[in-house]
Amino acid sequence: MRYYVLEEDHQAECKIYLGNLNLPWDQEMVMILGKIEFINTEPINIPLKQQPVGGRSDFLNTQLTLVSNALMNIIKEKARDRVFFRPAFLIYERLTLTLMSVS
Repeated sequence: MRYYVLEEDHQAECKIYLGNLNLPWDQEMVMILGKIEFINTEPINIPLKQQPVGGRSDFLNTQLTLVSNALMNIIKEKARDRVFFRPAFLIYERLTLTLMSVS
């Protein structure tokens, strides 16, 4: 069986600092535990503490693991089990970035 390990590039110029997610406790737990059948499929609105610095990265390992749509498509092509994507909107005042959250 093949497996892949993703690691965030800490030298990348893209820096994102997430605010409080304020997810209900049950939603948070099913995402952490990977209980795919119970994960809400509605997009998550994630506040940012400050405006993002630098370009957009394909992979960020913050409070949630965030991946770009391009990386999501590669993962979907290669992965077979236990991968769940949930749309995430990173919001800073009038700026909204669209990424996917992966569990």
